[in-house]
Amino acid sequence: MNRFVPETWLEWLLRPLAMAFPDAWVYIEVMAPDLRFALLLVLMAVAIGAGLKTGRRLPAVLVALLAFLWLAFVPWLATTGNGRYFIPVLLLVGVLCVALIHALPASRSFRLTLAAGAVLLQGVALLQNPPWQPGSSWSFIDWGQGPYLQVELDEQARREPATYVGVSMISYSLVAPQFPASARWINLSTLQGVGEHAADVKRARAFLAASTALRVIVPALAAGAGPGGQPSAETLTVIDQFLQQWHLGVADASACRTLKARTGDAAMNSGFWICPLAPVDAKERVPLEVPPRSLAAFERLEALCPRQFPPGLSTVVPTGDGFMRHYQGADMKVYVTSDRSVFYKHHRALSAERIGDVDKVLGAGFSLDCQRLRAGAALPWARKL
Repeated sequence: MNRFVPETWLEWLLRPLAMAFPDAWVYIEVMAPDLRFALLLVLMAVAIGAGLKTGRRLPAVLVALLAFLWLAFVPWLATTGNGRYFIPVLLLVGVLCVALIHALPASRSFRLTLAAGAVLLQGVALLQNPPWQPGSSWSFIDWGQGPYLQVELDEQARREPATYVGVSMISYSLVAPQFPASARWINLSTLQGVGEHAADVKRARAFLAASTALRVIVPALAAGAGPGGQPSAETLTVIDQFLQQWHLGVADASACRTLKARTGDAAMNSGFWICPLAPVDAKERVPLEVPPRSLAAFERLEALCPRQFPPGLSTVVPTGDGFMRHYQGADMKVYVTSDRSVFYKHHRALSAERIGDVDKVLGAGFSLDCQRLRAGAALPWARKL
């Protein structure tokens, strides 16, 4: 996943400053401005200048910790650039800011004022997107209201050692603990379209093969409900199409159940549909027939821009109007529509952008500016998405 990985040396060097901007998708998906790294750079410059003037050196342990902090950016940005994997350094930077202030050749009252100002500065940044306010970060309801999400289990759910298969992007981490300890969970949404040779796909197939009672679990949405509040025929068709890659399908639509869920916000109360799954015989599966030139168009883009469209990792899946290949590691999608038009879409873009038709993409003189098709985290002030 290169969602937050910088693409140029300038973006590498300016990441500590970019983190101070009130923008999302800098080092985490939500807006979480962090001014402390920029402040640390200023304090280091002041400390170095004061040291040159007074001859006073910083403590060796402080120098070592500062070196560790800045060197830690290298493996972090080279791998993910994701803040959730940088938490030790995010905890350390505040301590080092105060330590540098303490080491300055200034009066105690001045240093205390600087430290209080540093806390106030970060407090202002925190207030720009307070994590305790519903909708500002990851949560949609106030956790103080309770219950956070209470699922009303029926008798079958309480006693059955089933394997629950998720096909939507939402996490079931708040739901799973309410089920029996014998229940097993797997989410296949992130493996949609991933090639059969991928290690995660092989592990998922082994996990499913070792399970006896397979149950698909999906959010119960009014738009997808049919008579009696059960999943509609259209909803079941979408589920079956998704699970076709895994040689599974809904075994009996009449056996689907609804588990109601309550939250602290009555307006958000909903629930989940649970339907039994069964293996789909190879004869019953409808093979996906992708026109050869459409498939070649995907491969041509992968050859031209392998960072944006990593080759060999995704399979082609049908859409309502053609075919799509999802490059999850780059947050990119490529579409070839029924009229042979080729589009690409970054996950932050509002709409797909047309590249041309299949004949143009496969033409001898076709080229593509890969730098324009960003797959990493651009500087906040230089973004087009």
